[in-house]
Amino acid sequence: MMYKIRYEHVVIVFGACIEPIFNAIIMEYMSLGSLYDVLHKQNDNITLTWLDRYSLSWQMAKSINYLHNLNPSWKTPELLISHQEHTKKTDIYNLGITMWELATGLKPWNEYVDETVIEVLIKIEERSKIPLDIPEEYKQAIEDSWNQDPSKRPSCFNLMEQMLKQMKNMKQIDELTTTAIDLHHQQKKTNLC
Repeated sequence: MMYKIRYEHVVIVFGACIEPIFNAIIMEYMSLGSLYDVLHKQNDNITLTWLDRYSLSWQMAKSINYLHNLNPSWKTPELLISHQEHTKKTDIYNLGITMWELATGLKPWNEYVDETVIEVLIKIEERSKIPLDIPEEYKQAIEDSWNQDPSKRPSCFNLMEQMLKQMKNMKQIDELTTTAIDLHHQQKKTNLC
């Protein structure tokens, strides 16, 4: 039912094709690709400020919060089936990983090739190293989000509040919706004219 969702920070899904040898999702075209593409394939073209990182983190938390509060008809089966391990707090953990990627520009666990090693490290409560030059509040939000105990992870709303507070502290709240990605896209259009 994702094709029915229309929200400013959620990519539109038009449909899907599931065949025995081929699966595809038809979704809104994003000129720069996914956030993953922006972080890992176009690093030299885009420089993210800390305001950009807080803004993107806030937008992601806002989107996840929106999806969590949808009518159950639009939720994924994992959120509805109690014996499944996927919960809202699972999404928070994943958001923490993405925030770490935003902060570092690296792929999580990029120093390891073997997925089994990564799984063991996560199970014994190891996490990717957070560089010292990351703002303390952002570092704390990442660490809280990937807490081993899901009940100790913040809610999307709490993360939104933390990100908004830090953006206000930077006295640049008016730029909330203008991220480096938006600026890059606007510059690209201007250069075509």
